[in-house]
Amino acid sequence: MASTGASHKLEYSLAAPGIVEIALYSISGKQIALLENSYKDAGQYSANLGNLNLGTGQYLIRFRSSSLTKTTSFYFMR
Repeated sequence: MASTGASHKLEYSLAAPGIVEIALYSISGKQIALLENSYKDAGQYSANLGNLNLGTGQYLIRFRSSSLTKTTSFYFMR
């Protein structure tokens, strides 16, 4: 997963098809948005963060698929 600051997109790839869930949390653990929760074929995808009206600060992203669960923090700058 990679975040591109200029476009406010989260880019990710899937090696195998399956259900993908991507959730955004405040640093205190409160869920802010569910960015994705659907079946995806293997391939390259992106999720848009620009329409969430996030303030500058640190956030958590949780990515879940059939083969991986990963939580990472990032710093969002407007």
